[in-house]
Amino acid sequence: MSPQRYIFRRKRVWFTNPMHVFVLMTLIWGGLMVTQGFKRGDVKPLFDPTPTPTRIPQSFALEAETHFLAGDLDAAIASYQEAISASPENGRLYAEMARILTYSTETQITVPAKQARFNQAMEASEKAITLAPDDSTAFAVRAFVLDWNYGFTRFILQDEEASDRMLTEAEQMINKALLLDETNVMALVYYAEVMIDRQRWDLAQGAITRALERDPNLWEAHRVNGLFLENMAEYLPSIEEFKTASELAPNMLFLQIKLGQAYRTMGLKTGSETYYETAIDYFNDVALKNESLGIQDPLPYLGIGRAYGQLGQFFAASRNMNKALQYDPANPDVYAQLGMVYRQARNYEDAISALGCAVQGCNEEKTCELRDCNRETDLPIKIEAMELDGYTIVYYYTYASLLAGMHLKNHPERSQYCGQALDLISEIRQSSFGSDQTIMEILAPSENICISARGGPTFTPVPTPTSTPEPAE
Repeated sequence: MSPQRYIFRRKRVWFTNPMHVFVLMTLIWGGLMVTQGFKRGDVKPLFDPTPTPTRIPQSFALEAETHFLAGDLDAAIASYQEAISASPENGRLYAEMARILTYSTETQITVPAKQARFNQAMEASEKAITLAPDDSTAFAVRAFVLDWNYGFTRFILQDEEASDRMLTEAEQMINKALLLDETNVMALVYYAEVMIDRQRWDLAQGAITRALERDPNLWEAHRVNGLFLENMAEYLPSIEEFKTASELAPNMLFLQIKLGQAYRTMGLKTGSETYYETAIDYFNDVALKNESLGIQDPLPYLGIGRAYGQLGQFFAASRNMNKALQYDPANPDVYAQLGMVYRQARNYEDAISALGCAVQGCNEEKTCELRDCNRETDLPIKIEAMELDGYTIVYYYTYASLLAGMHLKNHPERSQYCGQALDLISEIRQSSFGSDQTIMEILAPSENICISARGGPTFTPVPTPTSTPEPAE
């Protein structure tokens, strides 16, 4: 063996080419660099977990559904927003978020807040059907959003033209959903709900019956069946359906709020204290659950306050209204409802003060006085006037009536009160409510009091067979 043929020999490893030596030296050098990198922390093992693991959209969607079932709708919405950020072309994610946004309108107690949620839901549901044109559920949710927005737009915003368009589109969307998948149970549920608003009772009953047959444990099906029975004036059976829905979805707190309202209505219809007590129990249960979750929601306290007010227990009513005010001190609706309780208690001056704060707005000093604030520690709150709409009209005409009533009591500021009353009545006359004969009949005595005080002719409304609506509870 000639030594000239080899560069070197060691055991059984032979190198016959200078290039081999170069490759070997390169590998040795690279290995040393990697070792140093491990020591410095610049190089990580291949299968080490990343410091901030990337979450898949399905992970956020599951988290959102968990929050929803736990009753934390805002957290569920936030999780769906995260899921959509990770997968912006997923139409189903937009549909699910739109559904929860729509349900969350039940937790908003002001018209602007409700409208903002509806706007978000409308936008998300439209995006859903654009991205998923063959998804039955996307069209079903779009119909659901439109149907709920229809009721809000028609009866609160008093926009009949826009609401009619919404209901027409809702029917088109739900028909499309069932055309894509006639076995879609959620589509059947929402079809029934749309037909209820269309007052097509046979179609509504048939759809909700089929939905319950296919999935008797679907809480939303029992919710809509309760709504159907309520429209049929079968109030106690409707309550039983709402109870079933609540038992199947115990953390959907708006269902318990609905039950509290239903029992309170039965108390108002029958005069039975038992119904009121049951209503208070439901509201109180929601309040306790909210406190355990750290949620400061005024809704259950408003419900309790109204129930006690109707029972004539005004001290308990005002205490709960004040609790609601502590949780939401910038909300004019809470001041208005406090004013309604004062009115029931015949505490007219405080009623005028609270209702005036809501209807006409008020400064920091007045809100502090009404909520019994600590001027040294509590933030100053200024209230903007509520807009006149289908929700606030009862506060407007009640406030106007109270102002006129102070004139009859020979209050020192009665001339000022009458001036404010006539201004409010004039505003109502010039609005869409000016053609509502029932409301104008309610206002006629107050208007006549103040016009007579000024020496002018009184107003006599044309009698109608419609009954006078009760003021806000």
